[in-house]
Amino acid sequence: MKKLPLILIFVFLASFIFSQEKTEKNIFLSFFLSFMKPSQSEKLVWHDFNQGVAKGIAEKKPIVISFYTDWCPYCKKMEAEVFNSPKIKPMFQNDFIPVRLNGEDLKYTIRYQEKTYTVEQFLYSLQIQGFPSTGFLDSKGTIITVIPGFIPADVFESLLLYMKESCYEKSMPLEEFMKKANSCAQ
Repeated sequence: MKKLPLILIFVFLASFIFSQEKTEKNIFLSFFLSFMKPSQSEKLVWHDFNQGVAKGIAEKKPIVISFYTDWCPYCKKMEAEVFNSPKIKPMFQNDFIPVRLNGEDLKYTIRYQEKTYTVEQFLYSLQIQGFPSTGFLDSKGTIITVIPGFIPADVFESLLLYMKESCYEKSMPLEEFMKKANSCAQ
């Protein structure tokens, strides 16, 4: 819906550009295109569980799952202050596959590791008892950990870097990783 006004503006500006002389057209076009880069105001692109896990495996990217509910205030706070923060969103969007799973969706069927689950069964299998909770999967779709509760932006950024560098494979605790300025180099 938000793209429609952009398209209309683009059509208007394109007709204006093509009606101008060549030198004015090049200057105006360059100026206009500089604003066409993705803006920070655009929301993070989320995937549903089944598609997101398949995409993560296909693209060999780690997967981060936000387990949420519509009524949860801390879920909304994670969305606004953490997932969409200007510092985290680019890394989250480019280096990971962001997945959202509504913990109260009674109709959604999860297919994971050749098994089929309801959302309730899947949450139970992961021992998720509250929201928000955040799950981290490696690029093969294997669950590394699930962290309950709100995660502050600085800690979430460290978690993303920890996952991106696969420091969990080196048996390095997250606390040690953070003490080493977000590095798992020995």
